[in-house]
Amino acid sequence: MCGKSCRSLCNCAMRTEANIVQKVVPINIRNEQRGVVLIVALVILLVVTLLGVAVMRGATLDLKMANNSQERHQAFNAAEAALAQAEAFLINAGITNADLQNTGGTHRFNSTCTNGYCFLGSNTGGQAACDLAPGGVIPVEPWRDSTLDVWGNNNRHRNLVSSGNLVSSGNAVNVGGTPLQAKYIIEFRCFINGDDAGALISSDLGDALFRITARGISAAGNTEVMLQSTFRMTAPH
Repeated sequence: MCGKSCRSLCNCAMRTEANIVQKVVPINIRNEQRGVVLIVALVILLVVTLLGVAVMRGATLDLKMANNSQERHQAFNAAEAALAQAEAFLINAGITNADLQNTGGTHRFNSTCTNGYCFLGSNTGGQAACDLAPGGVIPVEPWRDSTLDVWGNNNRHRNLVSSGNLVSSGNAVNVGGTPLQAKYIIEFRCFINGDDAGALISSDLGDALFRITARGISAAGNTEVMLQSTFRMTAPH
């Protein structure tokens, strides 16, 4: 039995419940929207952060590459300067035959590379008798011989020094304000026939042959470049 008053009461209850639902639902939607916006914002922030890190890493790598290239260029220039200085030394030093035979003179070439002058062969007779492999044994090249250690022993190499456009700066030499550090050795490599067809080794008229090995070092000391050149000159008598 449901009277008029009961139906009205039921309708009122239904309307009240409907009103409550209508009020609650929009609030839930706004909260969900806020949560989605927060998630999207965090994703965007993560992407931007990753892009920033990638850009910073790329810039750091570019800087390191540029620095390495600059240091290699410095070391290369130092080695080239040392080669030129060694060649000028051979021309102007007044090397004698006694130097090449290690029997006297000021610049004696010997197996211990004293003062950077190296000769691991035998040169006791005429030019034709000069031998780079005495007894058939080829010696270890001095610039790579760890036992001889020409680069670590200050008495077995020569240092790049100030000369001409090279200006001394402490223990280094600089060109245009860039400090250059280099060490070098000069090896006597026996004799070769000269440019003149009549200048033959058999007649002791050949040219003396030298090999120069230079080791250039960058200003920061992090990079080294090794260069070699061969140099021929009229043999002393």
